[in-house]
Amino acid sequence: MLQTNSPAFDLRYRIRINAVTLFLLLLVGSQKLVCGEVIHVYGIGNSLTVDMYSVLDELTASQPNPLSVGWHAKCGDNLTNILAEPNNSCSFIDPYTKDFGANAKFTGALQNYQLDGLSLQPFAGVNPTPGGGPSSIRDELTAASTLINLYQSNSANANSRIFVYATTSLNFDVPGARFQDNWNAINNVTLDSPFLANKEVYDLFTSELSSIYSNVELLPIGQVFDAVANQINANAFEELDSVDKLFRDSIHASYAGRYIEALTAYAVIYGQSPEGLQMPGIVTPNNPDPAFGFVLRNQNDSLLLQRIVAETVFGPSPVPEPSQIALLSITCLLGFYFIRRRQLAKVTLSQSTS
Repeated sequence: MLQTNSPAFDLRYRIRINAVTLFLLLLVGSQKLVCGEVIHVYGIGNSLTVDMYSVLDELTASQPNPLSVGWHAKCGDNLTNILAEPNNSCSFIDPYTKDFGANAKFTGALQNYQLDGLSLQPFAGVNPTPGGGPSSIRDELTAASTLINLYQSNSANANSRIFVYATTSLNFDVPGARFQDNWNAINNVTLDSPFLANKEVYDLFTSELSSIYSNVELLPIGQVFDAVANQINANAFEELDSVDKLFRDSIHASYAGRYIEALTAYAVIYGQSPEGLQMPGIVTPNNPDPAFGFVLRNQNDSLLLQRIVAETVFGPSPVPEPSQIALLSITCLLGFYFIRRRQLAKVTLSQSTS
């Protein structure tokens, strides 16, 4: 039997660590990240982008590769108008420094930073051209393409991921205009139809964008809200008993809704189920602001939400294909495991010989 302080014992552990790490890194491929390195994602949109991404830093803080998110938001507007007025924003955060410097706005962040993902949130708005009516799906595609080209003109981002943030639909307290009515409405839209936030429009937008660019992925927030609403209507939850509890007004998510949004983004970005994650304090405050709506505290409801997110993103009984980030996380954890076993073996030997 090998002694734990012998050269052969050290060699055996090094072989194990290196073999496992090499195998997983071969699966990961050309991965820019290393264990413990932060993942940087930058979002462009309106206040709905801020609502979701402001939760993700805390939600992922315990991950081997946590997220650091920045954004450029023009409240109440869309990508077309963000491009038309790049210096007019209601909120912007640098994804690296978390301050409000020159690289916090998209004109600096996309050109000057290496990013792991760009999130675009197309939305309804008025075309800024003189006499322009509602922005069309084509208008938002043109704006998205301009932003992606700027993003990819930075060689560090040439192959980085692109996320389409599919928001929820409006939720009015009027029969026939509730969230699910609007989300599932079929209007036989074309590229020249006005951009409205619903499933039909986001499906067309994402399909068209994917035909132009690779690495396009959907953040299916609206789809997850629809699945959650179905379960609310089936009385599957203990505390979450109304679709209205997902919203704080006709469009913005409540504390509980923002938690669902962040779980969905986590599942897509990490390529793994959010089941088992802890509810972050930012959406479960001790003294919640009533203006931000319902706070979910029921653990059984939280677990059900996580399961719904996983099944919506990956399909029923999900066994998601591991993403590069997920594989890297496994590599990190296995490396830490073998190193820790080696340390404990040394401690045990020291105690038995003392």
